[in-house]
Amino acid sequence: MQRKGTIITICLFAVIIAAIVLVFTGGVPGGKPPALKVSNELGISITAQQGTFSWHSGNSSITADSQGPLGLYKLGELKGIEPSENDDQSLQLSFGKAPETVSVTIYPESSAAKGDYTTGISREVSGTDTEYRFTVPSDDLYIVEVHAAWSKGDCSYYFYTTN
Repeated sequence: MQRKGTIITICLFAVIIAAIVLVFTGGVPGGKPPALKVSNELGISITAQQGTFSWHSGNSSITADSQGPLGLYKLGELKGIEPSENDDQSLQLSFGKAPETVSVTIYPESSAAKGDYTTGISREVSGTDTEYRFTVPSDDLYIVEVHAAWSKGDCSYYFYTTN
């Protein structure tokens, strides 16, 4: 009978510890923004490089700084994807959780050599919930920066287009 009491006490203690952990971590697993999947109409997809972000989860928050997309491109750390020619050079952005805002800036490849962020061109983004579309010109390779914001924070994502 004493053994049964000990087991119950241990289980109760474990439940109390778990409750304390949930209270102090906000009960939300993971403290990072969702991943961004980029795809074309042919079904080819990549996961974009996560850049600078700020994220709040319960009582904790994390901020991570990253080199910008032009520097990461020069280092060869970004993934590339070819836009869909049959769909006006478009790409689809898919987030794991619907952002409140999404913006896209593209930089011509020549900007990377100079680290010239003044050449960025804003692109119109259309879509709803977790999927968005934008187009890129077909005249060059472009380094793409996507910025998304949620109630818990914001994040920049990077990749480049191929021809």
